Amino acid sequence: MEIAAYIASVFIGVSLGLIDWIFLLKIAAIAMVGIIIGGVLANCVDAALLKKGFGW
Repeated sequence: MEIAAYIASVFIGVSLGLIDWIFLLKIAAIAMVGIIIGGVLANCVDAALLKKGFGW
């Protein structure tokens, strides 16, 4: 029941224009850049060093 209420509130927020789309797009763009940079760095750095850096 809580999930249905949450989904309904999201749809209500979208329909009323309560979502700041510019802010959302900025955050999504930053996340995508981070994913790309992380993928490139993961290919350049030794896996053993990455494991040590993340505490494995």
